Amino acid sequence: MIEASQAMLQRVLEQANEQIRRLRSTTYFMDRDLEDKDNVTKIDYQNMIINERSFNLSMYHGFTPLDPANITAEEWQQYTFKNLERAAKEINSARSLRAYVDTFLKQVIDDLWSQYHVVNEAFRRRIEEIKEAKTKLEVMHNEVAIPHLCARLFCDFA
Repeated sequence: MIEASQAMLQRVLEQANEQIRRLRSTTYFMDRDLEDKDNVTKIDYQNMIINERSFNLSMYHGFTPLDPANITAEEWQQYTFKNLERAAKEINSARSLRAYVDTFLKQVIDDLWSQYHVVNEAFRRRIEEIKEAKTKLEVMHNEVAIPHLCARLFCDFA
């Protein structure tokens, strides 16, 4: 019973660890997305205040082409929605796992308490059986020992 409970608890622990890993992964991607958006906002703010006479702009006289890997606002928004959907899915998955774990732990605790009471009752019955056997052996010993003792006492006086 206890070993079966331990094996089931080990499986639930593995599921919980996997869920925690997925939640951490989701948190990581959400944090990176938020950090990227914050950096873009800072860059946009800096670009907004730049003018032709801004400090150090005259030092570079070349031309830098635009990076063709630029991301559109729609792509960024789609990426954000994808992250939000993933996060919502993982949160729902974590909630259902939490409910399962709570129910499972309650069942294991109930089973172990039940087993505890069964074992204690078996010990109590066995102790009673041993006490009864001891009492019977003492009675049998007295039945055998007293006549033998009396016979020795009477033989010693004769």
